Amino acid sequence: MARIILTIFIMTLSFPLPSMGAKCPAGMRFDPVKLTCVRAAKMRSETAFKAEIPLKVPSKQGPREYRMLVRKGNRHGARREYGPANTFLQKAWLIKATAPLVIAIADNARLMGDWRHASDWYEKVILRWPALKNRSRLILTNRLMGKLSALSAGCTGGTKPQCRAYVKELMPVCRKGNTGACNIAGYLELVRFKRNTQGKSILKTACDAKVPFSCFLYARAFNKDVAHPRYKPLIPLLKRACEGHVFKACHFLGDYLRLGRGTAKDYKLSAYYLQRACDNRVESSCTLLGFLYSQGYGVTKDQSQALSLYEKGCTLKDSAGCAYAGSRHRLGIFTPKDIKKAKHFYTTACNLGRMSACVAQGELLATGKQPVDRKTAMELFRKACNASEASGCYRLGTALLSGTISKARPQLAFKHLKRACTLKSARGCQEVGFALMYGTMGQTKSSAAAAPYLAQACSSAAPGACTRYGYLLEKGDGVKKDLFRAAFYYNRACDLKDGGGCFFMAMLYVHNKVVNPKPHKRVEFLSRACDLSYARGCFGLGLIHERGVDVAQSKATATAYYKKGCTLGDRESCKKIKKQRKPR
Repeated sequence: MARIILTIFIMTLSFPLPSMGAKCPAGMRFDPVKLTCVRAAKMRSETAFKAEIPLKVPSKQGPREYRMLVRKGNRHGARREYGPANTFLQKAWLIKATAPLVIAIADNARLMGDWRHASDWYEKVILRWPALKNRSRLILTNRLMGKLSALSAGCTGGTKPQCRAYVKELMPVCRKGNTGACNIAGYLELVRFKRNTQGKSILKTACDAKVPFSCFLYARAFNKDVAHPRYKPLIPLLKRACEGHVFKACHFLGDYLRLGRGTAKDYKLSAYYLQRACDNRVESSCTLLGFLYSQGYGVTKDQSQALSLYEKGCTLKDSAGCAYAGSRHRLGIFTPKDIKKAKHFYTTACNLGRMSACVAQGELLATGKQPVDRKTAMELFRKACNASEASGCYRLGTALLSGTISKARPQLAFKHLKRACTLKSARGCQEVGFALMYGTMGQTKSSAAAAPYLAQACSSAAPGACTRYGYLLEKGDGVKKDLFRAAFYYNRACDLKDGGGCFFMAMLYVHNKVVNPKPHKRVEFLSRACDLSYARGCFGLGLIHERGVDVAQSKATATAYYKKGCTLGDRESCKKIKKQRKPR
């Protein structure tokens, strides 16, 4: 009894409470957390609490039911799912009241930010087990945080003045050594007020006082505060936070070790931290860990484990994990091809905001052996395009151009393809360039207008665009004639496996339009063109072997090339074969 009186006396000295004898108005009751009178309905008594969670347990199975509920609650608590954890623990409390159980309930309420009920549960600890007087400090802390809870609600969804009032209340508490108050105040300064200097200063104080989450927030603020992020100072902060069970910090630490940011690359250590974060349900960590397993970086290469981790990341709502899992099931990469599963993962990724997955899902709906749903496919392409996904605009444009999925509308197709080009789609720029160069899709023919689009597409490795742009430079059509640059673009197109680029490059050598002409280069580029199924290249090779230019004369070899050219649709090659068949 003496200990209880002493505890109440300490509370009275620390906080100005109304006189315990003071009466509240009718229908009101004194709330020891908010330090004011509140409506009686807002105060949950033990009887009311029991009514909220009805539980009928046979007396014989009481202890067994208790152990089962505690086990479930602890399992949810380990996953940081404090709401479900408290539900099970509170049901267990109705069967049997133990000090560790009540403390666990109070701690979970505190971690949820429910300061009022945390304070109530800590009060039960003091009153029922007076020997645990060290918990009085937690009661004082949580009562103060309960007093600030109304301001906190205003800060979360209210105006800046309300939020500033909350920070103003927190700062004196922070200066007295309450690291939780420092953590909240620093976070608000950073996120709500965008004041990095003040926020970093407060968070550094809390981090130095060994608050792991403050170290994590300080590291993130430090990273965003400089024009070129300096990762080296972040490594010890993230390690400190990770060791304090801030598993998001483990994720960043693993990612930095994977990329070599601020430290030497260490795939093995990266896999360790990512595994730790993934085990604690940090979604993107599972996806990154899956990538390490797929490549064999720091871990034994295991494609089935990689797919399993991608699927786990998807379960944890990581869109990248869903997209990677969908691609593997769609293409049958290290797993049996399964379009149904692919659709499921693509749909999940699309719903999580990954627009490239929406495009992939639309592709599956527009084609394939599964039931075709062209209308939904077009809606998905449009959704991705409206979200500034380049592939969505490109696919929408080609669908409107071909008319295979919807009614053909060339001019609208050109509009979407042009937007795809604006969004850095090489294929979009190439299609726009072709339309302007040849006057298709309802556009006026203009080589000058097509040139910049073709050049942009070529710089993004679109081989067809390189060939056409080289042709414009060779002829001086819409641009200044420049044979040297034309040769450069033809050569680039050939390197990108475009047979036309190889053929036109060979023609520059044939007509001696290049500096230091080399005869063997003609044969080389024509051979590459023919190998890439460019019919005119095969015809050119046939002529060279028939006439014995730069190579040994061989009519049989020439005939073989003519046949291949004819098969590929070259009329001149077909004429040569017919001429050889005629009797002399």
